Amino acid sequence: MVYLDNLLNRYNRSVWIGCVGQVFSQLGNFIVYPFLALYLTQKMHIALVQTMEIIALSPIAALVAGYVCGPLSDRYGRKQVMVLALVGQALALLTYTWCSSIASFCIVSILEGFFGAMYFPVVHAFIADVVNKEENLLNEVFSLYHMALNFGGAVGPIIGSLVFSMNPNFVFWVASFSILIAAASIFVFVRNVPVSSKERAEDPKSTSSVKFRDYLIIGAIMFFSLPVALLYAQVKTNLPIHLSHHFKDYLRVYTIMMVFNAICVVVLQMPVTRLTKNTNKRFLIFLSFMAFSIVCIGYAFSPSLPMLLITEFVFTVGEMIGLPQLNGMVAALAPPEKRGHYFAIFDLRWNIGEMIGPTLGALIVTRFSGSTMFVVFGLWIAVSSVLLIGVLDKVMPLKHAKN
Repeated sequence: MVYLDNLLNRYNRSVWIGCVGQVFSQLGNFIVYPFLALYLTQKMHIALVQTMEIIALSPIAALVAGYVCGPLSDRYGRKQVMVLALVGQALALLTYTWCSSIASFCIVSILEGFFGAMYFPVVHAFIADVVNKEENLLNEVFSLYHMALNFGGAVGPIIGSLVFSMNPNFVFWVASFSILIAAASIFVFVRNVPVSSKERAEDPKSTSSVKFRDYLIIGAIMFFSLPVALLYAQVKTNLPIHLSHHFKDYLRVYTIMMVFNAICVVVLQMPVTRLTKNTNKRFLIFLSFMAFSIVCIGYAFSPSLPMLLITEFVFTVGEMIGLPQLNGMVAALAPPEKRGHYFAIFDLRWNIGEMIGPTLGALIVTRFSGSTMFVVFGLWIAVSSVLLIGVLDKVMPLKHAKN
């Protein structure tokens, strides 16, 4: 009980309410996304490449929404934009159940992508607002939210698999309900946390606008992080199809992998964050990218479920030690009143990855093989890791790299 009290008191109420919202929003996402490609190809009998093109329309719309939502939240408040994003995404997912043609799926995919992309940049800026300048604590909270995301990821595929096997249409109803719970919790319990004039005055990076050099810096960090986002896009879409060529019960294998990954993050994320809090952050990011590169080789050639689970554990280590650190570095770079703007640019990597990743992966799979696809992405990630660290070495102050 003492440990629980200390944990609850370590972060303020807004952090915990936002964390609950993160759990339910990602629960809804993980109920749908792993099975969306299967729904379109198996139930609706749409060709693989066309399926990936439909899925890719969502992040195309997300490119617009993801960039716009950050400045909007800087001006009007994080809470309003987060609630709008979640309600819009829930209604869009529900609309999937009435789609019967490729055109209707395309329209709904665009709507879902638009609203879905509005959430993450704003919640990242919200974290930085609430935690403010305590940098080690900021990395902890980013890790906490990453753990919450994976808690939804641990339960979502199980629910999705059960519901999908009973009635694929019910997947969208359950996911929509979960996301609406997230919207309600934020709407009722979270208050806006405006950036105070004192904080703006104390921060030497605060300016009335984002300079061109700032765009180049955050754009470079985003670009060299893109290959990891492309890998995540393959895990959501082409990995189940790759497994279907090697495992008879591929749906069960895929579900076990995703749940195993999510459980590992839930159990290990906070201990790993505290264990590595004094480690050079750029070194952790480099190790993270190397882990993702190894994961690609594991996905390509693992012949059994145990080997795939080892691969998934390496994936877990990579995301635990690297992704929260990247978010923390962006928060350190951003002026307080432009955090939404900075995270909107940085989080475009996920939208771009989901836009081009499924189709690019499907083209490689259909022309060559799933193994070839993962080898290509593994090499790409390894090269990008070196380039990303080079950028961070030039732009990040030494204090932000070590503390």
